[in-house]
Amino acid sequence: MPRRFLDRRDAGRQLAARLRSYTGVPGGLVFGLARGSVPVAYEVAHALGAPLDVLYRGERPPLEVQGSVVIMVDDGMATGATMQAAVEALRAHRPRSIVVAVPVASEQACAASTSAADVCMCLTVPPEVHAVGAAYADFGQTTDDEVRLRPEEATRHLPEDAGHGAGRSAGRQPATRGAG
Repeated sequence: MPRRFLDRRDAGRQLAARLRSYTGVPGGLVFGLARGSVPVAYEVAHALGAPLDVLYRGERPPLEVQGSVVIMVDDGMATGATMQAAVEALRAHRPRSIVVAVPVASEQACAASTSAADVCMCLTVPPEVHAVGAAYADFGQTTDDEVRLRPEEATRHLPEDAGHGAGRSAGRQPATRGAG
């Protein structure tokens, strides 16, 4: 598989460009699925002006999901099993819609996520994905500090009226399936 992304932040910026229709969506939230997804999710949240949360958040309270448009971001999906489980768990919190967004995914993972989520955005779907890191020139470890600080940093850059939670209900966006 050719290296398509310089690093996770580059992948996040490219993903954000494809998700620009979600900029300023009332109730929009970005979730990083796991540790390595945080730099990708940060770039998406920053570009869209949305709050960022991480599923493994430590002691920070979670963002309110009910009624929100949730964009679930990972740095890639080989099987998609983790993303599918996360989407199923998230459905119990009654979001308005769930968007799965990844820079690279196998055909199998993309198909499974398209079935589980309302929208699935996979930038690159190579014929075979043995290791997600093969799509990156630099796939270094994400530090504890980055996992802890990126959500806080993303929140500092939000417009004052962005907020989050079930109280935002205006501007319902129709849910669609597919890469858009």
